Amino acid sequence: MKKQTLLTSTLLLISSIAQTKEEKRPNIIFIMADDLGYAELGCYGNKFNETPVLDQMAADGVRFTHAQTAASLSSPTRAALMTGQYPYRIGVVDYLRGNSDPMRTDIKTIAETLHDNGYHTGIIGKWHLTGYSLSGAKSQILPSERGFQEMIISENRYIGNGSYFHPYHFNESVVKILPEEKEFLIDRMNYEAVEFIKRNKEKPFFLYLSHYAVHNGLMGPPETVDHFRVKPKSGISAPSENNPENDPYKKFPADYRGKPNNPHLAAQLKHIDTGVGEILQCLRDNDLLNNTLVIFTSDNGGATGVTTNTPLRGGKTSMYEGGNRIPMIFYGYGTDSAPKIIDQRIISMDFFPTFCELTHTNMPEQICDGVSILPLFNNKEIEEREFHWYYPPCVKESDNSRNIEASIISGKYKLIERYTYNGCQLSVIEQELFDLSTDPYEKNNLSTKNIETTRILNRKLKIWREEIEKGENKSVNQIIYVSPQGTGPGNTWENASNLEQAITLAHSIPNHEIWLKAGTYNLSAPINLDNTFIFGGFKGNETRSTDRNWDKNRVVIECKDRISPFRSTTGNNRPGGRDAYIPCIIDGVIIQNAINPPEENGGAMILSNGAFVRNCIFRNNATRNGRNGAAIHCNSGHCIIENSLFINNTSDGNGGAIQIGTGTTATVRNCTFANNSAVKPGGAIGTATNKSNLTLINSILYNNMYGKKYNSYGQNTDINGGGTIISTHSAVESNSKKFMDGDDTDHMYLNRSKNPSFLSPSSIIGKGSTHDEIETIYTAIYMLAPGSPCIDTGSDYEALDILFDLQHQDRIQGKAVDMGVYETQSLTNNIYTEISNHIKVFVVENEIYISGAIKGETLHLYNLQGILIDAITVKNDKDYTIFQLRERGIYIVTIGKDTIKIRF
Repeated sequence: MKKQTLLTSTLLLISSIAQTKEEKRPNIIFIMADDLGYAELGCYGNKFNETPVLDQMAADGVRFTHAQTAASLSSPTRAALMTGQYPYRIGVVDYLRGNSDPMRTDIKTIAETLHDNGYHTGIIGKWHLTGYSLSGAKSQILPSERGFQEMIISENRYIGNGSYFHPYHFNESVVKILPEEKEFLIDRMNYEAVEFIKRNKEKPFFLYLSHYAVHNGLMGPPETVDHFRVKPKSGISAPSENNPENDPYKKFPADYRGKPNNPHLAAQLKHIDTGVGEILQCLRDNDLLNNTLVIFTSDNGGATGVTTNTPLRGGKTSMYEGGNRIPMIFYGYGTDSAPKIIDQRIISMDFFPTFCELTHTNMPEQICDGVSILPLFNNKEIEEREFHWYYPPCVKESDNSRNIEASIISGKYKLIERYTYNGCQLSVIEQELFDLSTDPYEKNNLSTKNIETTRILNRKLKIWREEIEKGENKSVNQIIYVSPQGTGPGNTWENASNLEQAITLAHSIPNHEIWLKAGTYNLSAPINLDNTFIFGGFKGNETRSTDRNWDKNRVVIECKDRISPFRSTTGNNRPGGRDAYIPCIIDGVIIQNAINPPEENGGAMILSNGAFVRNCIFRNNATRNGRNGAAIHCNSGHCIIENSLFINNTSDGNGGAIQIGTGTTATVRNCTFANNSAVKPGGAIGTATNKSNLTLINSILYNNMYGKKYNSYGQNTDINGGGTIISTHSAVESNSKKFMDGDDTDHMYLNRSKNPSFLSPSSIIGKGSTHDEIETIYTAIYMLAPGSPCIDTGSDYEALDILFDLQHQDRIQGKAVDMGVYETQSLTNNIYTEISNHIKVFVVENEIYISGAIKGETLHLYNLQGILIDAITVKNDKDYTIFQLRERGIYIVTIGKDTIKIRF
């Protein structure tokens, strides 16, 4: 994604279409068929359909082999064409129904932009970027309100299928003018295009000829259909089921809509092709051909119910190439010296900047996700890009049976992902990876064979999804900016609010995000979490949430043993009832020294159905009066907790860190629990009854105690109690039979002799009280040391949606994802090196950890110039020797005869 700023009026085009300002500016005719697949034209290999005009255009002009639409269905692609932006960025994510809201008006269209530069603009045919008052919409915005001076044969009610013969049900006010008994829509639109050219031949014009054909509900003139029906290898076709009173073929049974070589589709396409010929002849007759760029394309792939997109896989609405790869032909102005065939990939958003550059028109000051493709016409390449597609969740009007899908093309690889949606986040349920250079028809799924590429593209796709959902147009959520010393209204970082005021404001805004600047927040009262979305990790100048870093820009919620900072509404007080789904997010904060209200559970938080906690640290929190869950009490429904660290929390009841209430399910993914304590079983996690459920994924629970026993899980007084307790690729120190009942996957048992080998854990169990104890807790390190059994033993599949660990380092750096909250850094980053059979070196932040040195041996640290910086004599060969680094650079460590160079 790049921002396009104003182009100066002196910007030169490439040499093949260079012109001076005084020369006549080129006209543009953009012809778009509806649902025309990649392989329907003769110039793309079709042997049945008859498209001689378009084939000759391709031979004399430029044919693209990898033209992509922004979506595999109508309205989103048309939105991308009009705005130059990904349709998901502006909220057009599905085809618009009759009662849909119109496309946003705060983004200029290409028609408005060209009109501002003196172009006469017209649309003939399909708009499909609004709902219609005649179809029940609250508002409608027609093309005439978005920059088109002429609006001809365009719908004023919901389009639907069919209606290819007069009277046209999508606009009953259109008067028949052609002499045929049953005026054919395609012919009428072609006629109107010719008339538009004649009327406007003395001025520069932009004509958008947007055919309704060859959309489903196919009907062609009987004589033309008969011509194709008797051809060899003719497919089966049937009349329209949507407009039978207007169907010349109503006597035929509607047994099939069509297959390859559909006579109705072929008939419609032949009339489109004939009309293109009429348009070109009109341009010749009026001496306009050399000064007019004519483009022919489609809005998406063919609908598989009426045709096939062979050899491409899939079709309309699909993420496969058959859904969004389309025919594309450029002809006329600027194409004489251009390559005849261009293989470089282009996409719908490219037309906006291309047309602006072509016509010497200033780009509006708004986001543009496309690039000008004019260099391609001068045998130059444009910069390689990544291409993305997305069918997101929560599309209000769409069919719920549609998959939530996304895909990315990066280089030669294409990744398709399908998701399930739990109301808080997307979870990957299926992946397909294709090498398009060797498998253009997407037959061989490489996702389980080329795991590294799948990981990389998964991360890129997730980052893009998060950015596009929020969008720099800020159409999704209102941001409330917060700083520790904020006193402003929270509309900018400079006018940041304080957290309490931000929460009050947030509860009055349905779609919001609270962004917290790094620092310490001292709360005086608990915050109600219902419908609240809090994100930490900001330095205080970011414009995108993807730029935050919760490790470098730490947000600390300091409770001073006085309050429990975050509380969901629970029980009978919860709007909609105890189990009502009310979302909330806490992401990227440290919560410390919290304590529960005297008669309630949950030291730092009480959560209910819809809560999502991630990228957080809970330390030194507590409950009193026999209450449960020193860090979190999960009260109802389903709560999700991921990528979070729980250390030195103490419960006066059950659940040293987390307690799960009756009838509640908690999913805990890639978390680490260490040194927590509880009075009752469940030194780390406790459950209330046999109706309390827990799913552990890629998590570590070790060195947690109840009483004087090391046991990380239990149900009140019974370590074998609880509901459905499932461990998937997790390591737990517990003797509970819940981890022996056969429903776990790759569960790892930890004990006193088999531990996760944390790098520098605290020796304190439970909540610290003295200054020294608290300092020890805060400075402990729970990364995994070399040789840990928890390294590379997690489930990659279960961690696909977690891009970064708690240190904001890339997740999955070795052979597989690590268990726990931290990912051990890869060898390629010079973080860990084994320099002999027994000596290992590990770099964490600004410290060098060395193990394996012999007691009494002296280790030396030098800079690259050979100046001694530090020397340490080993006192205990079972401990790490630690050097502190003050500045970045290259260092040399000598250990006896061994020498290692370290980059920091």
